[in-house]
Amino acid sequence: MNITQESKPAVSAPTRLNRAPSKKRQITISLMAALLALLASASPGTAATVAPDLGAAQRFAVLAGTAVTCTDSTVTGDVGIYPGTVTETRSSITGTIDLGAQTANEDFVRTYVALAFAPCDVVVTGRLAGQTLSPGTYCLDAAVAETGGVLTLKGDSNGVWIIKIGTLGTGALAATDFSVVMADGGQASNVYWWVAQAATLTDSNFRGTILAGTSITVTRGSLDGKALAGTAVTMTGAALAAPTPTPTPTPTPVMPTNQAPVDLGSAGSFVILSKSGITDVPTSAITGNIGTSPITGAAMTGLDCAEVTGTIYTVDAAGPACRVENAVLLAAAVSDMETAYTDAAGRVSPDATELGAGNIDGMTLIPGLYKWGTPVLIPTRVTLDAQGDTNAVFIFQIAQGLTVGNGAVVTLSGGAQARNIFWQVAGQTTLGTTADFKGIVLCATAIVLNTGASMDGRALAQTAVTLQMNAVTEPTN
Repeated sequence: MNITQESKPAVSAPTRLNRAPSKKRQITISLMAALLALLASASPGTAATVAPDLGAAQRFAVLAGTAVTCTDSTVTGDVGIYPGTVTETRSSITGTIDLGAQTANEDFVRTYVALAFAPCDVVVTGRLAGQTLSPGTYCLDAAVAETGGVLTLKGDSNGVWIIKIGTLGTGALAATDFSVVMADGGQASNVYWWVAQAATLTDSNFRGTILAGTSITVTRGSLDGKALAGTAVTMTGAALAAPTPTPTPTPTPVMPTNQAPVDLGSAGSFVILSKSGITDVPTSAITGNIGTSPITGAAMTGLDCAEVTGTIYTVDAAGPACRVENAVLLAAAVSDMETAYTDAAGRVSPDATELGAGNIDGMTLIPGLYKWGTPVLIPTRVTLDAQGDTNAVFIFQIAQGLTVGNGAVVTLSGGAQARNIFWQVAGQTTLGTTADFKGIVLCATAIVLNTGASMDGRALAQTAVTLQMNAVTEPTN
């Protein structure tokens, strides 16, 4: 293999569920193809290798646009589809099947396109088998066909590998009797395969998340990772399990800073505040005031007055029947929300940086300022311990997305109060199904609550808020 270094600065019975393809999906796939066509003219750049933010797609072991077909196979994790079909024959899926995974699908496309233009550290020609690669971003211009052999990914548990196949716009991955192994603590959850076209694995033992422009086919063998496809995922006699990252033990800060609370101004009068709309799948239970601005009240969809214990504010005469028009109040609240976001993002001298490489599952955190340049993931639980101080403040600065797993719980102890917990999130915030979340989310993009998730706090989003049978309660003062 030749490597060229780029210059860079220092159940059992068949079950069939059908959905008709949508025009929107067809347009999305066409857009993806058009963006790929630009790759040949894109110039390589330089960037640190960090894990991509999958947004809502993060929760799925299998995600596809047109079809998921499982025959004599096992899937450990959730399966998502939009707007296509799922077919199981003599297979086992340990997880939920989501036929309406539109947001996740859109986030997949966004991440796929972003990775398409991600700069390369190393340009590779020749075979991958027999090589040992350290963390980094590797690019192969054309198709890759591997028959036999082993690729070793060697690095610590924080290392991230991005391997891009077909960076000139076309190219498939075909692997037969091929293995990918991790060494020196490397995690399959930190491996990402970007494939311009189809990925086909046969009798292989593969690791990592595959993001394929078209289809993914796994025949026999195993995939320790995720299969995220623009079109179809087909499994026959195969086993797929979404990897569970192993958190890196990191000591809790011993001498935390005494952070002042983030001043929400008039935004603190809202439990949900959005600039581009609030979408609800009833029935939700919302305690506190909600509002949208500058978008019209018509952007509040699916929301019934009976679901809100509080006032629904709009900028005009559109929206729920019980709305109150107050454009001036809403404009001030949105301005204060943006100011609060800037305040939280601008706090300096963090007590901890890159804690757990972004995976804080199972940790107990004390008051202070925490900062990440990566996405932050809470797969099952995290505890915030105020150590007896009910006024203690937690501020979390997250440069990418925040994903809270299905059924995950944010537990408050030692007098910690939801009103004093601030999650500043530059990417999307996604709460999994039945997740139990606490704190005030100041989000630069969207806040998505999946089915049955609850929030004791505030959802303050600079784009949209999406609800689906959720309980959202403003924190007590």
